[in-house]
Amino acid sequence: MILSDSMLKGVVLRVKTDYEVRGGTTIGDYTACIAGDEGTRWQIRVDGYDLILLNVGTNDIGNRRSASQICRDYDNLFCRIRHFNSKALIIVASILDRPLDSVDTADLIKEVNNSLMKKCNDSFHCYFLNSVSVFRYPHTENLRWEFFSKGGLHLNAAGKERLAQYLNSSLSNGYIRTMVDRYPVKKT
Repeated sequence: MILSDSMLKGVVLRVKTDYEVRGGTTIGDYTACIAGDEGTRWQIRVDGYDLILLNVGTNDIGNRRSASQICRDYDNLFCRIRHFNSKALIIVASILDRPLDSVDTADLIKEVNNSLMKKCNDSFHCYFLNSVSVFRYPHTENLRWEFFSKGGLHLNAAGKERLAQYLNSSLSNGYIRTMVDRYPVKKT
């Protein structure tokens, strides 16, 4: 299953699974919908999937939530997924900068992504994909604007293709499962 905000809209993945790609969606929206909380716009079932890709958080950044709030929201989302599906491999794709607001949010995004990477490294059956790296110039933090729409809010066709190539390569070649199996979380 793939849960995403609008950053994956129009991104063609070869993974045969269900997709929930909704513009404006926040981490908290997905948490509520997985539980089927009363008043939610839709409901999502996560049981029965062996892999769940999370590509959400851009709108939380845009809504000016703090790093601690976003990380807490992700903790709640992980708990909710694990409540209904204890065995799925959870893959978290990094939150992407947007040229629209990257001057104001770049440090926050970096902090959140670093926290998510650590969380995934310390969590059972969880993996972090540094997808933001394919939108930066090599060896820098500089964002490559040519992959974004004129307004800087979404990926353009070249950006969607670049993200699709990265995700398809990461998800289809067994690399993630090999890494998770080879380097399991140490039990304390």
